[in-house]
Amino acid sequence: MDHYPLMVDLKNKKTVVIGGGKVALRKIHSLLEAGANIVVVSPESVPGIGELEKEGNLIWWRKKFTPDDLFDAFLIIAATDNQEVNESVARSAFPHQLVNVVDNPKLGNFHMPSVLDRGRFTIAVSTGGASPALTRKVRDEISEAYDESYGRYVDFLHKCRELIKLGELEREQRESLFGQLLEPQYHDPVRQEEMLSELEGLRKEGAEP
Repeated sequence: MDHYPLMVDLKNKKTVVIGGGKVALRKIHSLLEAGANIVVVSPESVPGIGELEKEGNLIWWRKKFTPDDLFDAFLIIAATDNQEVNESVARSAFPHQLVNVVDNPKLGNFHMPSVLDRGRFTIAVSTGGASPALTRKVRDEISEAYDESYGRYVDFLHKCRELIKLGELEREQRESLFGQLLEPQYHDPVRQEEMLSELEGLRKEGAEP
């Protein structure tokens, strides 16, 4: 394994995107979903970036890249169509900063996998940059097995976990319940509501003096 897989919390983290094209815009949309504070550096951009700026979703510096643009950035993405600029971004970053160069991941210290997003439930597929086409193919195949209902199902599991933790149950009882919740019947919204009611009852019983 050449890279260590991580799920990184980007909420309110300064993220600098160098480039204003369609590739940059795709990255920006994903970063916004993660709650990043985004600064775009590019003399020009596709319309979508300007619209996001008007809506207050990002800051756009209308200029060519200079190393100072990376100051205090947590994460950096070089997404221009100019190889020299992308290489300059990678060279200018500090060792502690996370850097991704979209057209040459080896220049940075991380790359982005293909992601299947189902709310709390996320599946990431990576080939270490060897074949982005394969990662997308595998992601699309997985999406057929894990459809949108899994987002609701994982939200249900989260609620159950919180209620179980609040109840005064022995460890064996908790583990048994966690295992039970993985059974297919709990994909049914009706059965989910029934279980939540049962767990709420257990919680209230545990709270009684």
